Amino acid sequence: MIESTESVRVQGEAMYFEKILLPEGAQLRLQVLDNQLADTPQAVLAEQVTTVGQGPYEFAIDVPRARLRDNGQYGLHASVSMPDGSLRFVTETRVPVNIAADTVDVHVGRIRLTHVQP
Repeated sequence: MIESTESVRVQGEAMYFEKILLPEGAQLRLQVLDNQLADTPQAVLAEQVTTVGQGPYEFAIDVPRARLRDNGQYGLHASVSMPDGSLRFVTETRVPVNIAADTVDVHVGRIRLTHVQP
């Protein structure tokens, strides 16, 4: 593990191409995941849920540096859910996040959210 009390900020913009108006109360969920821990609960290094309006959605999520490992492999997962909790948009795969020992900010650019049929 990398020893520090600092965090690494992962920034970008999540967007979808469909012309769908989301109702008030829709939520964007972001997770930075440790790919080496696969689909275990420990894989989630940082999570953020915010209420959103119409996209695109700029985001910034802080990952505690103490949770990172030397030569770790990380990914970002994003989803948008309706007020009732049903999933509406999601990243098809984890977006690669490259975090080196001296990284302070990571810009992943625009990430595409794909429509999920209700």
